[in-house]
Amino acid sequence: MAVSLEDLAQEIENLKAQKIVVLPKEKSLAKFYGTGQPDLDEFHEQIEALYASRHCSPQEKTNILLSHLGDSVKEEVYCHPATKRDSAENILKLLKEVYGDQKTLSELLGQFYMISQRSAESIREFSHRLNRAFLKINQKAEAGHPLGDTVLRDHFLSKVNNDFLRKRLREEVHKQPAITFLDVRNEAIRWAEDSPETDVSATTSAVSATATTSVLEDILSKMTAIESRLLALERAPGQGPNREFGRPKFTRDGKPICLRCQKPGHILRNCPGNGTTLQ
Repeated sequence: MAVSLEDLAQEIENLKAQKIVVLPKEKSLAKFYGTGQPDLDEFHEQIEALYASRHCSPQEKTNILLSHLGDSVKEEVYCHPATKRDSAENILKLLKEVYGDQKTLSELLGQFYMISQRSAESIREFSHRLNRAFLKINQKAEAGHPLGDTVLRDHFLSKVNNDFLRKRLREEVHKQPAITFLDVRNEAIRWAEDSPETDVSATTSAVSATATTSVLEDILSKMTAIESRLLALERAPGQGPNREFGRPKFTRDGKPICLRCQKPGHILRNCPGNGTTLQ
């Protein structure tokens, strides 16, 4: 069947008129193994977000939750009565009973102060991770001596990766000593959104490149000065014990080659063929 140019043109127009919808790839959820990452709080937060994005039925929630548990965790769940694992909500409660954080207050404090922004982590994600650790400390402290907001705020701004942003946040705190963690966090996010990461990286790279160039120029300048002095010595008749033998030589791996016997491993001054050591 012959196809006319008009038919092809119409088909092209029809294709152009079609709307193509590209769905964003769903962020994969790591399995919960009882230890390591993600911890239980982070896993709980992520699984709830997954439920919300899919508008799951109660049975679908249970199936999704079980499919994201490691084998040993799943076996632990099945060790308990059916009434404790008959819904996603009950399974999550069971996981909290079994795998809830058993760390001491000192361990939680140490964990908190070790947290810093990861290289591929956004400021918002970093603030969430840090805040979770902070809340764990205060939950453990209860009516004892909970940490104040200032501790969270100061640790946050001290562990932000970008040097320029860190300096700016410290200036804000200096101007407003009562500023809260949330205010500092929001200022950091706003600044990061106004200044794309690529620009910040370019600035940082430029600073590093400038510093590297400065060091290289200094080394080259010193090498040029040394070479000039060597040439001056070579041109001066009778200067030094090596003049009659020419310039020093070295092997590929940097060992000296004797100018008298042409063997590597020693210099003319220490050549066995000298009879006496040259002074």
